[in-house]
This record gives sequence, C-alpha cells and structure tokens, in this order.
Amino acid sequence: MRIAARFLIAVLIVLVLAGIALFFLRKPIVAAAAERILKGVGLEAPEVAVDEVSLTRLDVARLEAGGGAERGLDLRDVALFYDWRALLFDGKIRSIEISGGRVVAAFDDAGGMNIAGWSPDPNVKPAPPPFKTLKVGALDVIARTPKGDARLDTAGAFDYADGGEFRIGLASEGAGFATAAMSGASGEATLRFGADGSIAAKGAVTGDVTTPAGAVRGLDAELDAALSSWRGFFGAAPRALEGEATLLLKSSTLDAAATPSLAPVADAGGAPIRSLSLSGGVKAAFAEGGFSVSIAGGPVTIAADRGDRLVIEAGEGPLYESRAGAKRLSLKAALEGPAATGVARLSAASENEGPWEVDAAAALGEQTVGGVSLGSFDGAFAGAYAAGRLSGVADIKTLIKSAAIGRLRINDMPAAARLDVVADLKAKSMSASAADGACLVVDRAAFRMIEQDMDARISDASLCPGEAPLVAVVLADPATARVSGRLAARTAHYRLGKTVFDGAPPEIDFSLDYDPAAQTSRIAGKFSGGRVILNDAFALSGARGTFDGAIVGEKMNAKAALETMRIAQNAALEVVAPVLVSGEAGLADDVARFDIAVMTPKGQPLGKGEGGHEVRTGRGEAIFDSGILTFKYGLQPDGIIPALRGVISSATGTTEGRARFAWAPNELGSSATVNLDDVSFAGPGVAVTRTEGVAGKIVFSNLSPVATAGEQTLSIRKIDLDALKLENGGMRFEMPGDETLRVAEAEFPWFSGVIGVYDAAINIGGGTAQTSLQIDDVDLGQLLKYPNVEGLSGEGKIEGVLPIVFEGGRAFIRSGVLSAKGGGLIRYENKNAEPAFQANEQTRLAYEVLKEVRFRNLSLVIDGPLDGELNFKIVFDGEGAIPVKTRAGSTRVLSPIIYRLTMNVPLLKLAQGAKAAVDPVGFLKSAPRSPDETEKAVEDLIGSNPDIF
Repeated sequence: MRIAARFLIAVLIVLVLAGIALFFLRKPIVAAAAERILKGVGLEAPEVAVDEVSLTRLDVARLEAGGGAERGLDLRDVALFYDWRALLFDGKIRSIEISGGRVVAAFDDAGGMNIAGWSPDPNVKPAPPPFKTLKVGALDVIARTPKGDARLDTAGAFDYADGGEFRIGLASEGAGFATAAMSGASGEATLRFGADGSIAAKGAVTGDVTTPAGAVRGLDAELDAALSSWRGFFGAAPRALEGEATLLLKSSTLDAAATPSLAPVADAGGAPIRSLSLSGGVKAAFAEGGFSVSIAGGPVTIAADRGDRLVIEAGEGPLYESRAGAKRLSLKAALEGPAATGVARLSAASENEGPWEVDAAAALGEQTVGGVSLGSFDGAFAGAYAAGRLSGVADIKTLIKSAAIGRLRINDMPAAARLDVVADLKAKSMSASAADGACLVVDRAAFRMIEQDMDARISDASLCPGEAPLVAVVLADPATARVSGRLAARTAHYRLGKTVFDGAPPEIDFSLDYDPAAQTSRIAGKFSGGRVILNDAFALSGARGTFDGAIVGEKMNAKAALETMRIAQNAALEVVAPVLVSGEAGLADDVARFDIAVMTPKGQPLGKGEGGHEVRTGRGEAIFDSGILTFKYGLQPDGIIPALRGVISSATGTTEGRARFAWAPNELGSSATVNLDDVSFAGPGVAVTRTEGVAGKIVFSNLSPVATAGEQTLSIRKIDLDALKLENGGMRFEMPGDETLRVAEAEFPWFSGVIGVYDAAINIGGGTAQTSLQIDDVDLGQLLKYPNVEGLSGEGKIEGVLPIVFEGGRAFIRSGVLSAKGGGLIRYENKNAEPAFQANEQTRLAYEVLKEVRFRNLSLVIDGPLDGELNFKIVFDGEGAIPVKTRAGSTRVLSPIIYRLTMNVPLLKLAQGAKAAVDPVGFLKSAPRSPDETEKAVEDLIGSNPDIF
C-alpha cells in the first residue's frame, strides 16, 4: 500500500511540475503544434509566431508559409476566439479576425492552383466551416498567372448564421493565360451573403483583353447577380446554385490589325477594317440543378468602323441551356455591310453527355472576302460534335464572281456540292468528301492569267471523289491542305496567243498539296480521254498519261508522260490521216519542253518531234523529223493521206520529211522539207496503171496556208497508161500560199513531140479549178503506130489544147481541140479486118478510101468528164483514091473527101478498146465465154470501134 501511495504522490508532483512548465512554455508549444498542423495539410515551410494564448483566445502575430524569398502565405495579427472545451472536444472556433496580410495563389495554364505548396483536393466533401464568424481587415490576394499578377484587395465580414459582405478591388498591369490575358485592368465588386443563403454580387471591370484570335481594347463590363444558396458550398443546402447573373458589355473595341483571324474580313469589301466595337449582354439563369444563358438588354452587336454590323440573338429559347442531362444551344445572326449581307442560324443539342447534334444554315448575298467576290452563298450543315470532333453533311451553293490567286483570275463560277465534313478541333484538321458519291458541280467558269495572253473557259465541270477526301486541311504547325479527286468538264476553251483549244478536255485524277508557310503547291495525277480541237484544224482525242508539278511562290515546274493521244484533222475530208503520239513534257524556269514520237493508228512509226514553249512570253518552237520512211505493206501514202485512197496504191520507195513550227502571241509560223526518193505507185486513178520513179525535194515556207519556198522541181520516170506511156518527164511548180498550185511546167516527151501543162494556176482550196493540157509537135505516124493496129499508119504533126476543169471532185475536158499542123497522110489496110467492111457498098468504099487519105485539115473536139462519157467530134478533109470500075477493069481516081464523125465513148471503154487493139486475143479471154459468145464479142468489138478496125 505504501508503495502505491508513494507512486501516486510522485505522479502528482510530476503533473504539477509539468503544468508549471507548460504555462511558462505555452507559446512555443502552440507555435510548434500549429506549424506541425500546417505542414500536415501541405503548406511548405510554415512559420507561426504566437503573441498570446489563453483558454479563450489565441493571438498570432505572424503566420507564414511557402518556399523562396517571397512567401505564398503571409498573415499578420490574426486572432482566434474560442471556448477551450469546444475547441478541445469539437474542434470549433468562435471567431477569426485577420487584420492584414497577403496570399499568393499561383495558377498554371491548365487552371491548377497552388498556395504555398497547398492545392485543394477536389474529392473532399463540403462541410460547415470550423468557425462561426470571419473578419478580414485588409487582405491582398495575388493571383499569379503565366501572363502576370492580378491583385485583389479584399475586406469584409462573414457570419455563418447571419451572412455578411465582402468588398473586392481589382488591379493588374497584366495577367492571364495563353488562351486569354488582361492588361491595364481595374475593377471593384461587392459580395453580399444573406442569412437565407442568398448571394448578391455587383461589380464592374475595365481593361484590355488579348487572345490568340484577337485583341479587345477598352473593355467596360458590369456584373449583376442574385443567386442562392451559399450554404450549399458548406453542405448545409443543395450545392447547385439557383438565380440569375447578368454580364453587360457596355463598350469594347476589337483591334482588327492585331486579330489574324479577321485578316480576310478586314481587307474585304473596300476600305480596310481597323477596329470592331462590341456591345450587349448575356444573362445566366440557375435553377433546378441546371442553368441557361440568354441575351440581356438587347442583342449582342459587333460593329466595324467602316459600317459593317453583326447582330447576334438567341434562336428558339435561350442562347444556351444545360438541365437534367440535356444541353442545348441556339442562336441566329444577321450581317450587313460592304463585305457581305445575310443571315445565319445555329442550333445544337446533347443528351446525357452524349455527342452534340448540330444544325446550321447561312444565306449571304454579294460579298468580298480575301480577294474573292461572291455573288451569293447558301449553305447548310447537319451533323454531330463529340470529343473535339465535328462531323456531318454540308450543302453548299455559291457563285464566285471573281477571285485572284497569284496571277490567276477566276470569273463567273457557280458551284454546288453536298459534302461529308469531318473536323478534328484537337488535331486542328478538317476534311470534306462528296456525300453519297456525288460530285462538286461547277456550271461554268472563266480563267485568265495576268501578264500572259491567255484565257480559258469551262462548262458543266465536276470534281468527284476518289479514295481520299476531296479536301483535307490541317491547321496545326505546319499547316497543310490537300485537294484530290477526279476533275471532268463537258466543254472547255483555252487560248494562248493564237493557239486555241476547244472541246471536251481529258478527265484528270489528281491530288494537290498546299503548304501555306512555304507558299508551295504540289500536284500529281493522271489524265485520260477527252476530245479537243486545236486552232479549228486538229482534233486531239484519247489522251492518256501521267503528270506532276509544283508551284513555289511565283515559279512553276511540271512534267508529264503522254502514253498515247490521237491527232486528226478537224475536217469532213481529212487531208492527213489520224496519227498517235506519245512522249514526255516538262516545265521548268517558265519554259515547257516536250519530246514526242508519232505513229500510225496501227503502230507504224512516222517520226519524232521536240520543242519548247516560253510560258511568260508565249513564244515557242517545235521540230518534227520523220526520218526515212519506206513505203511497204502497212505503210502506204493513202494511210497517211486519206484523199489518196482509190487514187494511188501499192507504193514503194522512200520519203523523208522535216517540219518546224514557231509561235508567239498572235503569231504562228511553220516550214517543212520533204524528200522523195524513187517513189512509185499504182495510179493515180484507174486510167493510169502505174507511176514510177517520182523523185525530188520540196521545201515549204509555210504549212498553213501551204506555201513553198519558191519554185520546186520533181522528176517522174514513167507514167504507164497501158495503151499510152509517158516517160522521163518532170514538173516545176510553186505554191504561193493563196490556195493555188502554180505550175510553171509539167512536161513529158511524147511521140517526138511533147505533152504537158505550162504557166497554169490550179485552185487547191476547193470549189472549181482549171488548167490546160498542151500537145505540140507530136508525130502522127508514131502516134498511129503506138496502138500496134495492123495496117494503120500516117504522116504529119499534131498539136492542141485540152482545157481541164476540176469541179466537185471530178475532172472535165471543156472544148478540147487537137489539130494537124499542115497536111498529112493516113493509111489503113488490114487484110484480117477487110471482110468486116464488105457488108455493103458504102462500107466497102469507105475502106478503100482509107487505104490512103491525104488530108489538108484534121481536127478533134473533145468534151466531157474523164470518169464518164467523152464526146468526140472528128473532122478531116483532103483527097483519097476511090476505086472506079471501067470497061478496061478497075482504076483508082483521086477525089475530095470530108470525114465527120461524132462519138460518145467512156474514157475507160476507150482505154479498153486500145488494149483490145494491142492484144485482141487476151482481151477476149479476159472472161469465160461460149463459142457463140466469143463470135458475138468479136462483132461487138469491131462494131463499137470502127475508128480502129
């Protein structure tokens, strides 16, 4: 027992001594405990200086926390009033008074806050404060942001039962975040907290605001709010706010020069926009756990210094509403001014944090934006927005009156499209494709290039999608844009100087990439089809190939590989047959160069060409070289010149040609050289069996119209007419470029004389042409001997002129006359044909006279088409020996005679008659006949050719 008593006495003595020690050491102990508590909640390096402590009051002279030279928390003269039992057992403080001090709240760009190392825990549930009243004499709250500090001078009092009031003053030279910052800001506000939980706020702020989208100068705004309940922040009432808050924008000015997004609008519509003024207000209403935003005090108005005016109003219902898991946005806008006039609407809705369903439309009248003048614009969009991604269908219809893109000018271009649009706002990207496989349609458009004599037009054009979107744009750094698809047009017109293309252009599958930072565009693709007319002379069709190119600033380069293209004359009757070309072309340093191969549609090579074109001057040159072409099976003149079909065939020999083309604005020149080496062919025509040994060089000074470089010469070894052969002749001619062929001389030796054309001009441009075939000093004896008719001979000289007219694709002899030069002699005595002349006395007498006729005059008049019946009128007079019977027997008496003979004989039949005279047996065997048919054929042959038999 004694041991226990001694232990109890010892404990009491220790407690008394400890109590005495605690009383004298109470300040350091409380300060250490407070510092330990502050460190426990996350404050850095807390320091507490206790001035006085009792069972009812704690006076803190200084409370600091935070690392660094500047403390984030610095409170002076803080008094805490309490009942020691409530403090000990309930942790309650009756009152806190803060005479002065400073709190630095540091914010990052994401909005996170830190005070001296302490950050609020968002998961902590609301609870009543540990004090009943709070009084603040003068507390400076510093909001430290990435863009600078904002100072809030705070003073007031609050009672948890009765409410209270705080007055806040704002001042900042510059503060804010990357998304928005203020400068030169000042303001004041009063917050009143009612005993019923109401919150009344009134305040005003002025200053300048800067955002990446632009800068607002002279902002002057007022706030007026009536809300409830503030007790919800302490868990004593529903946490959701109810009531209204109105923000009224009294005045502000948007600096257009400091707003990159307004650059296209600022320069549009005439005088540039320097500033925009904003006015209006919005009202936020909080109720039933949700809120709505409406226009307050009239519409929100944005007015430009030059007269543009944009008015924004709510659509159906509030401007914005969020309630019971449903969110809705609805607004409409009207714009008028020199740049554009029109209306637009936007509505969007979301349920239960799901995607936003978006519906928008705009209708604008004439407008000018960024160098593009639009006659009208109608657009609509329906789609969805979620997680920073907007997707939907856009319908667009517009008229581009004029647009300037570098040196290119576009005019009168209506366009319409239905597009699938996807925009990723986080990735800053957007793409558009034709909806349901449809195409962007352009009814018409006109183009021209500054500093170049060029213009172009298209009609019924369409841009259709391929595998990739029609348009893909990335606005992130680096920004890019791509346009791809298939471009086609029903008709197109392109003129460069005097070079004109008209028709349906090839379809183009392409992709175009644009880098705005580098001012670079790159394009690549392939082309196919089309049919265009070049200078109303050549038809270019069936093109197929690939291309790629780039535009860097004002410079452009490109290259193309032409797999094939058909070139034909644009004429009902082609002078030159269609050909196929292939090759390569390139553009660099404003000069286009090309290298092509030419072949027949069946693949026979015809030559190669190369050349260049200066884009800026419009000047260019092309050289074509056929090389040596050998006529053979598969390569015939009528395959190159269709007009020769049926005229000549079975050609042999070689030819070689070289042509040069040069052009400039309003100029087109050409020249060529053609070499013929021993060219032979069947024809021309049916009457000529074969022409052989044509040789010579033809130099053309121009090809359109065709003109030769002075007089040209060709030699012809032989023209075979079967019954008539012309050998070792020649031709001298020129083509002056007036669609005439001027023949100086085309002459052949003929029966010791000559036959030819001299000093003649023949129209080769169509219509009617004429020339004359002259015969001179022809030996009649040799002429009559040539058919090898038995018993036929003669003496004398023949001359004459056969006028030939070419009309409607046919040749006619008009009043041709052949006559004898002086007298002559004709003899005909054929024992084999003699029985045919014994039919009667008249034919017998005629035969006897023809045995020897001495004529004084002989003439032959010929009329008619060379491919039809020729009319022959033959007249000769003289004297012949007529047999006379006398008593002494028979004697021959000279008697004057006149022969007149008219015949209508087809030229081909006449030629056949000549052939029959040369080889009667071969002629009769030309077709199978019975013996009776053969006898009749002989009679018909003799009867139809009395002038020969």
